[in-house]
Amino acid sequence: MKFLLYLLLGYSVWEIDTGDLRALLNFCNRSGVRLRRIREGETTVRIWVLLADEAKLMDFAARRGCDLRICVRHGVPILWRRYRHRVGMWVGLLLFFAAIYTAPLFVWEINVEGLDRLSREYVCELLADEGVRIGAFSPAIDRSRVYLNVLRRAADISWLSVNLRGSTANVEIVERDAPPAAKAQADGANLVAARGGQIVGADVVRGALAVKSGDIVKEGALLVSGVIDSPTVGTRYLYAEGSVLAVVYDNYEIEIPLTRAVRTYAGEKTLEMSLSVFGKSINIFKNYSISDENYDTIYRESNLPFPGLCRLPLALHTTVALPYTETPEPLTEAEALSRARAELKVRIAEKNYADILSREESYTVTDGVLVCRCSVEAIENIAAVAEFNVRMDR
Repeated sequence: MKFLLYLLLGYSVWEIDTGDLRALLNFCNRSGVRLRRIREGETTVRIWVLLADEAKLMDFAARRGCDLRICVRHGVPILWRRYRHRVGMWVGLLLFFAAIYTAPLFVWEINVEGLDRLSREYVCELLADEGVRIGAFSPAIDRSRVYLNVLRRAADISWLSVNLRGSTANVEIVERDAPPAAKAQADGANLVAARGGQIVGADVVRGALAVKSGDIVKEGALLVSGVIDSPTVGTRYLYAEGSVLAVVYDNYEIEIPLTRAVRTYAGEKTLEMSLSVFGKSINIFKNYSISDENYDTIYRESNLPFPGLCRLPLALHTTVALPYTETPEPLTEAEALSRARAELKVRIAEKNYADILSREESYTVTDGVLVCRCSVEAIENIAAVAEFNVRMDR
């Protein structure tokens, strides 16, 4: 803090012979001259004083007749004297700070969250028609009007929110649930077995159940028919819908080597650097000639901060390489088994069984590889849709 004060008021560095130092210190003490720093050499001494005290030092040198030499001057007053006649520089500096502090009044970035089926380009086009675009004047954006008009025009959006933070417009949307796919492409559909199993139950929403509990079916067998015969209205064709549960059996096998490669990283190397200004990229540096064979690539984006602003439309993009070497490290049998069980848990969860009745697990170690085997007896919905078309005889 003291240094900043000296920089603001300005200071100078003086040099005096060592023999005159004691007299100079006594004079400064009597005259109230503040010395910021003293550095002694072999034959001379350098002192740092405020610009306001220079006249007192020169008066001391003149009365004592000593050799007091000025070395350099620093600080804001010196810069002002040096550049005060350069009008163009001051105008440019003023325009720069004015542009920086007025940047949050305009939209320079649009973030859209909640996208699933819709594209970002489609949403941005809807927003642009309502005035939310890159370069738009933020205070002129009527968020209520944007909300109403976008929902009125876009039937596939059920909710929208626009929040302005600095020069960024954060847009959140909720997509409307897609209507069920049209079923006019086929006359009807059956539910057939996606795999073999023993039937244990069914929940039929539409159609005629063609199996009963205890039946053993193979892949492709008819489970629920979409053809309904009625003595009053005749034959009807519809889309069968429901679930059919069956007992199924699955076998899993996981292999885990008893050695693993441990990576050791050695620093980082910059591959590419660019500056994003108002969404436009300016290349600063690019060098992909890296000698290391193995390396990971990391992409970084750093928004350039400025006092008083949340975010500037300036960002530094950097791509760096992290070279590494791989060292083999042995795994204990317990560690390998733990990894195998973790992977097995994930694979069983992906099957989405209705219930697991039993499981048997075993493992062996052969040629440095742990092999974990697991047999699962579970209940699964085996119903799959099979569409059909009816050919009418003429």
